[in-house]
Amino acid sequence: MGLFVFLLFFVIFSVAGSLIYLLYCPIKSRLIKKGILSRKRNKQINLIYIAVIFISICISTYTGLYPDEDFYADEFKKVTLRDLPDSAEFISKSADYPDFHGDYCSSSAIRLSKADFKLLSLEMNKDPKMQKNKEIIGSATFYYTLRNSKNKEIYNSYTRRTPNEGYLFIGFCTDRQTIFINRCEL
Repeated sequence: MGLFVFLLFFVIFSVAGSLIYLLYCPIKSRLIKKGILSRKRNKQINLIYIAVIFISICISTYTGLYPDEDFYADEFKKVTLRDLPDSAEFISKSADYPDFHGDYCSSSAIRLSKADFKLLSLEMNKDPKMQKNKEIIGSATFYYTLRNSKNKEIYNSYTRRTPNEGYLFIGFCTDRQTIFINRCEL
C-alpha cells in the first residue's frame, strides 16, 4: 500500500512540477540571454526544484499513510457532531488510504476524563441522529485499533449512516473513559 501511495503522489507531483517547469523555461531562457542568470545558478535552481518536489512527495505520502491527530479529531467531530473534548488522549489510531472510489475507513481509540465520557454518553443517548446498536460494527482499521487498546470491552454503541452507504460509529468501553470512533465511507 505504501508503495502505491508513493507512486500515486510521484505521478501527481511530477506532472504538476513538469507543468510549472514548462512555464519557467521561457523565463529562464530570457534571464540567461540577458546575463541575469548563469548556467551554474540555473543548475542549482533545477536541483533545488527537484529536491523540493521529492520532499513534497515524501511528506504527502507519509501524511497520507499516517494522518496526524487533527485528522482523527475531525473524524470525531463528523461522527459525534461535537468538538473533541480537551481531555481527549489518543490511545490508538488507524486509517486506510482512500481507494479510487473514495472508500476508506478510519478508527481511533480515545481516552476521555470520566466527566467528558459521561457527558458524551448522555448526549449520544439523547441524539436522535444516532441509532443505538446491539452489535459492534467494525472494519479492519477498527479491529487494528481494538487490538492496540487495553480496554476492549464495549458496552454501548451508536451508529449513523452516511449518504453514500457508509457508517459512523461510536463505542463506549466499560472502563468509562475509553471510546472508539469509526468512520467508513463506502
